[in-house]
Amino acid sequence: MKFSTASAVLATLAVSVLASSAMAANPNGPKPKCPLGQIAVLEDGQYKCKEPSIKPNTKPSMGKAKGGLVKAGPKKPGRAKADFVILSATKVGGTDNKFGVQIKNQGANPTSGGLLQGLNMGDNGGGATAYMPKFKAGETKFVFVEFKTSKFNRQDRVMFHADYKNTVPESNESNNKYTINYQ
Repeated sequence: MKFSTASAVLATLAVSVLASSAMAANPNGPKPKCPLGQIAVLEDGQYKCKEPSIKPNTKPSMGKAKGGLVKAGPKKPGRAKADFVILSATKVGGTDNKFGVQIKNQGANPTSGGLLQGLNMGDNGGGATAYMPKFKAGETKFVFVEFKTSKFNRQDRVMFHADYKNTVPESNESNNKYTINYQ
């Protein structure tokens, strides 16, 4: 008899612990499963199924423009742009001051050219520019730039900047630079 009383007391204790922890997790009771088109809303400490108070706009909005009302529609995508990126730069064999720079227009629009700038970031400094040809969308070309007044040391860094005057509108203006160690 004592065994069944003890087990009944333990079972009751276990159920009360589970119930209290469930209530502690959500003191407002469990969220109901609402029918399609309704959501659970907390009112007066209890959940109730209700239709959402914010409804989607099913009618096209009308905006004012010169000459009357204009139907608002989806925004047209911006015009495709070019995007220069420098893939590599190397010293041209047999020279100390001429570099070949591989440039790609990875954008979706052809370009009108631009200027390529080379800068000697070392102690001797100096720079050079070269005209960049027209690029078709996705086209890669080599542009050669020659430093006429700059002397290079082995520890110098050389930076190249495609379209450094930003004359060509690009989708990404921050990927136009490339730096190498002079060797």
